[in-house]
Amino acid sequence: MNYIYDILINWNKELFDFYEWNLNDDISHIRKIPIFKVSSDVLLEMVTCDFCASSEFLSKIYNKTEMFTNKNMRQIEYASLFSDGEEVIAIHFSSTGASTYKSKLLIDEANEVTEVVIRMPEVKIDYNIIKENPHVLKTRKELRIEKYLKKELENLKKDYAFDKLKYLYYECFGEKEANKEQMIGRLKKSLKEDWHHMYVKMYDFFKLASSHR
Repeated sequence: MNYIYDILINWNKELFDFYEWNLNDDISHIRKIPIFKVSSDVLLEMVTCDFCASSEFLSKIYNKTEMFTNKNMRQIEYASLFSDGEEVIAIHFSSTGASTYKSKLLIDEANEVTEVVIRMPEVKIDYNIIKENPHVLKTRKELRIEKYLKKELENLKKDYAFDKLKYLYYECFGEKEANKEQMIGRLKKSLKEDWHHMYVKMYDFFKLASSHR
């Protein structure tokens, strides 16, 4: 088995690029961790989906990862790196094989890993996809904005906010509509399907509205 030594990993439910790491994140100093080379298609699924690895794979990586602690070091039961020779992702698994936490690497450490992976043979990893993760391509800031917008859209369901809802709907679509449920439904759908175009309009609207309260 191949290992990578002395790297930092930022375990999170969401996958953040290194420039979005915060000081209060759960950043672990890893002494060693196993690395597997996979195809680009497999790596993409691992990045964009929640999945469950087989018990056979878990047995291969059991207690193979070690991290430094204040006193000495300790083992992480189920964790490993995956790479296609271009990108790298670290994944922490539960005892049942579910991919619970993920992390990208610092850019210089990721580059060192890919240099090692180029010389490695590609392996097949047995896993089953649990669900796709629609948030994976959003930045940390965008995830905060998404949470904020969902809350504000829910508030527009209240009767006193009907005029505000009609105004937002017209700002987004240039159309008038009288049905509250249809308006909110279309706003939510557009936010899901055309995020990069719609979230700026909605965010600016709500922030401007809040400044006039």
